[in-house]
Amino acid sequence: KNLSTLVNAATGTYNTSHYKLTAPVILGSDWTPIGNTTAKAFKGTFNGDGKTITFSLSVYEIESADLNKPYGLFGANSGTIQNLGVAGSFEITSNNRVSCFGSIAGENQKNGVITDCFSSCDVSLTNLDDNSVIVGGIVGQNMGMLENSYAVGDVTATATTGSYVRA
Repeated sequence: KNLSTLVNAATGTYNTSHYKLTAPVILGSDWTPIGNTTAKAFKGTFNGDGKTITFSLSVYEIESADLNKPYGLFGANSGTIQNLGVAGSFEITSNNRVSCFGSIAGENQKNGVITDCFSSCDVSLTNLDDNSVIVGGIVGQNMGMLENSYAVGDVTATATTGSYVRA
């Protein structure tokens, strides 16, 4: 099972454990964010160890069960994400609403920490139904701590946007 499946099941200690990336990763097109709802936020530590996760993801319709959820590598983060790079592209085109969208995390919650990370990922959202989605290069909505991090990818949206973070 992949990490998102284990964390999102909200059983055991998967969402509060410590993880370290040991090699660069290329993600395929079938991706579910780690911590895919605000209630099931990732609360552990994810150490990218200076490695990069590359993806080329295109989501063309958000299922009704996934409405108003945060999207990114991590959907909702209430833990620590550190020393991580993301690259590639992440595109959502949908008639349905997502709450917030960023390459590393859709939502960095009050206790969330993102530190020493970078994104060269192009982030694109076309929301055909609702323009109130929050989109950012690293984080869509930040209520926690974001430090020593940067984004250089393009951010485009039919919504509220920011190149680094929008909150």
